[in-house]
Amino acid sequence: LIALEAYEEAQAQFQQALSFIGKPDHNTRDLLFGLGSAAFGVGEYARAAQQYQESLAEALEVDDLAYVAHNHDALGRLNLAQGNDIPAKEHLLAALEASISSGQPPLILDCLATIAELFIGEGDLEYAALLAMLITNHPASQAKVKERGAQLLALLEAQLSANDLANIRQRSRQSDLDVVAAQLLVDLKSA
Repeated sequence: LIALEAYEEAQAQFQQALSFIGKPDHNTRDLLFGLGSAAFGVGEYARAAQQYQESLAEALEVDDLAYVAHNHDALGRLNLAQGNDIPAKEHLLAALEASISSGQPPLILDCLATIAELFIGEGDLEYAALLAMLITNHPASQAKVKERGAQLLALLEAQLSANDLANIRQRSRQSDLDVVAAQLLVDLKSA
């Protein structure tokens, strides 16, 4: 339902599932994350932040790196949507650290898509284009993440010269995901 952008129906389904379980506990982090995503989808940013924070707390409690990364990434996107770049960057740094530690390339690529959005907002179009190209061409990218990468790339292609794009495309073909992610982690920490 979230993928179909049927956010109100998704909220109802997640609420119903939570009511069957009872009070939130360490087994409800996925439901809370879903509620956060549905709230984000309808523009209820405060509610989305609360749901993501609750899901994140549960994920940290049981050391679920995937949900730690998902929640920090979502909080980063939420802050970007509100124009809060500093907290967005903090969440995206935490998301990237958790996704690298998880060793899951699809999760890393998802984080890179949001980081590319941050870089676009900061005016670092070349770095954003490199990330978008890596995302769209990497075999571990999931369909939704590839779609985000392609949308970002289309936006960037209108703003960068053909020569810059050719150079970035060449660099992206020679880039290794783990190396790019590790360097990005260093860059985000030093920024």
